[in-house]
Amino acid sequence: MVTMEKLREIVDSLQLSNRIDGDGDMNVVFGPSEEFAHNVQVWFTLESGVRLTVVAAARDFKIEGNLLQLANLYNNRFIAPTAVVRNGELIFEYSFMLNEEVSDEFLREDIVIFILSAISSAYKNILSCK
Repeated sequence: MVTMEKLREIVDSLQLSNRIDGDGDMNVVFGPSEEFAHNVQVWFTLESGVRLTVVAAARDFKIEGNLLQLANLYNNRFIAPTAVVRNGELIFEYSFMLNEEVSDEFLREDIVIFILSAISSAYKNILSCK
């Protein structure tokens, strides 16, 4: 079974700063870069050891226009992560069902690195949908 401790060990091995909050969720913050000038917060939530949900938000990133329409355009063009609008804010999320044992390599490469790379691209890609 996947544990938050195992996920944190993988994130630590990628040399990404992280913390576990009071609910047991892991938070990783990506600072501004040349490609995207905003902080992106990423939360990893593990439910019953089988459902891993990853949610990303850039709180100070604002886009003009109809966010729901923009999210739908993005979701039509890109597979992951899914763009959603909650409380007037555009966020990205993706869930993995891990109801069978997976290797550490799979967890690292095909889940953690995959989704963090996809999130990194998502905020740049959303602008191409305008």
